[in-house]
Amino acid sequence: MTAEDVAFSFDQVNSNTNPESVHDVAGDMSCCYGPTTVIDTYTAETEIIAYDSRAPGWLMTNLRDSFGISSKKVYDEFGSDGMREVFVGSGPYQILEWTQGDRVVLEAVDHYRKTPDVKTVTLLEVPEEASRIAMFKAGEAHITHTSLPNVSVLEDAGGVKRLLEVSIRHIGMNPNFLEKINPKTGEKLDNPGFDPSFPWVSDPFADGCNWDVLLEVVPDEADVCDEMNNPRKVRRAMSMAIDRDALVEGLLNGLGKPGCNWAISVDNAAHKDEWCMKHDPDGARALMEEAGQGPFTIGIWVGNEPQEIHQAVSSMWEQELGITTEYHTGPFSVWQPTFVDRSFQHLVFDGEQGGMPAHYAKGREAQAWFAGGIMWSGGIPFYQRIYGNMLGESDEGKRTAMAIEFGDHEEFWDWDPTLWEEPIYTVYTGSYMDWELESTSMHTQSSNFIYPLEDITLK
Repeated sequence: MTAEDVAFSFDQVNSNTNPESVHDVAGDMSCCYGPTTVIDTYTAETEIIAYDSRAPGWLMTNLRDSFGISSKKVYDEFGSDGMREVFVGSGPYQILEWTQGDRVVLEAVDHYRKTPDVKTVTLLEVPEEASRIAMFKAGEAHITHTSLPNVSVLEDAGGVKRLLEVSIRHIGMNPNFLEKINPKTGEKLDNPGFDPSFPWVSDPFADGCNWDVLLEVVPDEADVCDEMNNPRKVRRAMSMAIDRDALVEGLLNGLGKPGCNWAISVDNAAHKDEWCMKHDPDGARALMEEAGQGPFTIGIWVGNEPQEIHQAVSSMWEQELGITTEYHTGPFSVWQPTFVDRSFQHLVFDGEQGGMPAHYAKGREAQAWFAGGIMWSGGIPFYQRIYGNMLGESDEGKRTAMAIEFGDHEEFWDWDPTLWEEPIYTVYTGSYMDWELESTSMHTQSSNFIYPLEDITLK
């Protein structure tokens, strides 16, 4: 691996240098980084266009969202499509076989960091959870990932669980695209998805409304015009109608906990109890009446198919408030362009990592510091302000104080109601292997439940 590979990979991911980037961290890169230049064979230099208080941990290590380094030579020879089947990396395993939708076969190599104990690893694609559980019980698979309620089933079959992350599930109440200016360029923003005819979408552009109250931590409600406040009451009513204890008990077997803020865990020292929404169907109906709002239909993007959490929340909304739900399906790759150009108009049930420090910049994917990347939780002016301020603040204590302001603002406006906090585990066969982490794994997303393989030792 050379500096040329690093510069090529950085610039391919960064939407500032590659506007066609569809990488998950394109928006993270675009806030703060310009082109990466090769200095010599093993030195590359990235232009910093805005200070990032989370660096280098956020993007330059394996803490969270990161990206791999690809071979520039392979790209030049085979092109972007052809290189998908030419596997060149720098890790302790090499790919022997890849069959899309079926398997990947890996073989260990002598490696400067650590030579793996396990010579060959086969990764099987098994979408159906019941099949994964059956294979694990039969000894046909030694590592797997399941929904939380089935972790105990695997433990009963000799599995050992390893915590990957705590996921905070929340609802992005699109299309509240309310920003005016791109903070990176100063140019006016285009918000094609914004539609104040939706009952949950606030309209700060209506006659007599003061857009500037959106920049305040918590405004005086008397200063918020009806066109902004009534949709706020609708969002709040929808949040109050959700029985989070029932969701945790029914869908997680009581193994999670109700969530209170979508970016700050209830276990974090910065958490405030007043951010937690109480289940109050009567209060929710009263708010709907105050807002002059009757039953309506709302859309949710659910990926390829609705999950139990989509169905459970939709049922609560219909039962308590008469709100019906339309499910919009399709893979992320199909919908991704609408997340980037801000034309998306449906709710999103997203997950944020609960283990991130409170002092990390808040409001990502919900404001235009992410312009060029995915923005699927709306475009909230205060989020833009607090995100930029937290990026540029070097003092951790001041950033934590800003995070608390973020929580207070969200508690008033309910832009992103939080549902639950759910631990995510990988499970392995304890009688067959030990898995004590010594290496730095990929960022702790559930999709990376097999890493780091080089730390596995067989018994």
